[in-house]
Amino acid sequence: MSINYLDRVANARSVPEASDAYLSALREHGFQHGLYIARFLLSLPAAVLREEPILFGNFPDGFVARLGAGGLLATAPWAVWALQNSGNASLRDACLGHEDGAAEIHPAIRLAMDHGVEAGRVISLRNRVPRSHGAVLLCPGGGISHERAETAWQSARSEIGILTSVLHLRLATLGRRLVETRLTQRQREVLEWSSAGKTVAEIGTILGVAAATVEKHLRLARQAIGADTTAHAILRAHLAHQIFPHGQDLNPFT
Repeated sequence: MSINYLDRVANARSVPEASDAYLSALREHGFQHGLYIARFLLSLPAAVLREEPILFGNFPDGFVARLGAGGLLATAPWAVWALQNSGNASLRDACLGHEDGAAEIHPAIRLAMDHGVEAGRVISLRNRVPRSHGAVLLCPGGGISHERAETAWQSARSEIGILTSVLHLRLATLGRRLVETRLTQRQREVLEWSSAGKTVAEIGTILGVAAATVEKHLRLARQAIGADTTAHAILRAHLAHQIFPHGQDLNPFT
């Protein structure tokens, strides 16, 4: 695998940049189609912050969209396998017991068969990044036999495994818009000073405004970010990268 792909994934500034490099690398190694899904910050209660999963793929004919729309991503046999296991497995082994011959074929497998996805590889991202989980589905193309898919995997397993780990780590660190509403500058300021332990009166003195104005901006910040208390608003704003936005410009060695 060209070091260029590793460099592009490791330095990606967005999910589309990372996905484009990753899927291009897969194609170079004989896997024409790939699907990545992961969710981060799993240890946070949904009431605090519920992040949508990162999902991308290049399967044809709306395969990925139909998986998501039908609620099949969570119950697909390969997804269940990835949730319960580490490492990787052939698509056939991950779906063992759900294929032809079973009492009832799982809808996700039926959908996959309809799109020619009958052989490939499943990579579990379990325990790769704290408080996260995910999976990758690789397919060499429609109509490809299990044996040919295994040959493609064995010839590139190390390269794809390393690149997949780098991709997952990079996506875990990318800033994502976890809250739709953007805070105003004044709302960010009052939350930042409140997080530093300053009282309403002290914040008013620092900003040169009345205490009532500080209270107003704290209330508006809570409403904008969907929080019940100021502490809750600070947590949600921090996780959504809406407070202390200039921290990356500070010199960490001073």
